[in-house]
Amino acid sequence: ALPIYLAWRNIMDIVNSLSREYKDTRSAFRKALYGTTSETAVWRRCANYVNDNLENAVGRLYVHEAFAGQSKDVVQDMIAEIREVFINTLEELNWMDSETKKKAEQKARAIKEKIGFSSDIMDDTKLNNEYQDLNY
Repeated sequence: ALPIYLAWRNIMDIVNSLSREYKDTRSAFRKALYGTTSETAVWRRCANYVNDNLENAVGRLYVHEAFAGQSKDVVQDMIAEIREVFINTLEELNWMDSETKKKAEQKARAIKEKIGFSSDIMDDTKLNNEYQDLNY
């Protein structure tokens, strides 16, 4: 049932890029199923289409506008300092045995931060390679 549902959702999403005849058929389907024919506003469908198909390029534009200067680097440095203070504080804990302290340190060092955005979207070469076959 899940593969059929996923295929159906994919088909219904694709209808947005098909002709008016298909959209009218979907509208009739929605009317029968939900009792409404309301459609997503055209501007929202266009924005979703661009974001879905040019996700990293749009992400780069957003990062350029929303992230001031080196804010990501500042946050990464702050997290590194917090981690080090946590690890240094482990030795002061009387209630934790040595083995548990070692595991706590290993866990703290194993944490991978995902802050703000992937650095790949700021790499011109990677972005150009990603969209090199794009035709519009």
